Amino acid sequence: MSSNTLTPDQTEILAAVVDLIATREDAVRTDEIAERVDRNPYTIRTEMQQLTALQLLDGIPGPRGGYKPTVEAYRTLDTRGLEKVAVVPVDHEGIATEAVVESIDFRSVNAPDRCRATVTVRTGMPSPSPGDEISIGPTPNAGLTLSGTVESVESVEPDDSAAAFVLDVDEMATVSVEEREPATSSTEPNHAATVDSTAD
Repeated sequence: MSSNTLTPDQTEILAAVVDLIATREDAVRTDEIAERVDRNPYTIRTEMQQLTALQLLDGIPGPRGGYKPTVEAYRTLDTRGLEKVAVVPVDHEGIATEAVVESIDFRSVNAPDRCRATVTVRTGMPSPSPGDEISIGPTPNAGLTLSGTVESVESVEPDDSAAAFVLDVDEMATVSVEEREPATSSTEPNHAATVDSTAD
């Protein structure tokens, strides 16, 4: 699934679903999404059907039904967030900095608020160790933020400046353009956003 097939509205809606479902286990209802993105619920239903057809959302029937993002939804948002190597805010054990992130590859999304991702960082942060607490993001385009614990560190070539580690993700959220500053190489790094799991 290519991220280029999504319209800006579809990307915003998909990001809203990911953001809303990170706070609970229940499916997200159409009216909640419409309120979040300030759109007409009828328009949202049409877009949700298209996103479901693209296998980015799973429709859950029944009185507690709604929509949940698929693994491909997270990959799509990640691709839009890191179309190129990007400078991204990172909080490593409470120390805020910016790092050159080459890729974020989702290995599994067993639950919307619990998954694993392999993160490859070129420069800008100390080498992580298993057990370290790290927050990464928001990414430049999608505004995707991941927070969790380093599960393992993958080997890299000795002459390669890249560091790759597997992050056991506890929290995942997206931040709208209005709520974030673009990542830059300034000396005042942005802190990565953290979602309050008790919100909403």
